[in-house]
Order: sequence, then C-alpha cells, then structure tokens
Amino acid sequence: MTDTSNPKPAKGARIGWLAHAIWVSGFVITGVAGVYAKVSLEAAGVPTVPWARGIQLIIPIALWAETPYLALLVLGRWRFRKIDPANREEVAKARAILAGSWLGVCVLMGIVLGGLFTYSGPGGFAEAVSMVLFLAPITVPSLILQAGIGAAIGGMLGLAVWSWCSGR
Repeated sequence: MTDTSNPKPAKGARIGWLAHAIWVSGFVITGVAGVYAKVSLEAAGVPTVPWARGIQLIIPIALWAETPYLALLVLGRWRFRKIDPANREEVAKARAILAGSWLGVCVLMGIVLGGLFTYSGPGGFAEAVSMVLFLAPITVPSLILQAGIGAAIGGMLGLAVWSWCSGR
C-alpha cells in the first residue's frame, strides 16, 4: 500500500527548449563561422582548402568547440534543479540569466572560431586544427575559461534585462 497523502517533491524547474538550443547552437555557430571564414578569405584572395577537406577539418573542431556549450548546459541544469517550479519569478529570472549566458558564450565562440578559421600561418587551417586538438589538454580548459567570462558577462546582461522588464 502506498501513501498518497505525501506526494514526491518536485525535482526542480525545467530548462525546456533552451537546453536544446544551447547544445545545437555550438554546432551551428561553428558551421557558420567556417563558411564565413572560407568565403571571406577567398574574397580576399587567400588560398583555402577545398570544401570537402574543410568539412573534414571542421568536424573535430566542432566537437572541440562544443565543450563550452556542454559546460553551460550542465551548469544550467544544475541551477534549475535547485529552483522550485512553482516559483515562476525565480524560474523566469534563471531563464533570463541562462539565456544571457548562452548569448555571451555564442559571441565569444564566434570570435574564437573566427580567429581559428582565418589562421594563415605556414600550415594554414589544417595546422591550426591539428595544434588545437594535439594541445587539447591545454586548449579545452582555456576555451571553457574564456567562454565562462563570456557567460558571466552575458548572464549579467540577462539579469539586467530581466530586472528592467520585471521592474525589480
């Protein structure tokens, strides 16, 4: 016999569509930055790798560049588990902060990837890819730290927008 007088406590608020948007955007921004870099370099007369080779090179970079988005998603889920879903104001505030953080990560990653994709050293983009992946024990933590700075700035902007919209 079960006791129905004491229902299970809520597991916390849900991030919802924002969770999927965060992890998908990492791949989208990587692809857009890659296409933009190739087109702009070709327009400037800089030789680039063919599209097929560029796609082969961009796949490992897309996985590497996804790490800050996954870190943001893990932190967002952790935060949302601590929020009572009935507290709509706190849920809205947390969503605004997470959305701002997401925007900050997207802007920062666009800058980082733009620099990586337009590298024109001796080995070009292929050398940049191999060095980033070879030095992953250094580049991944550095990338997450940089993205954390972008997330913090974006989160503060999200909080400011939420405060302004809610009158707090």
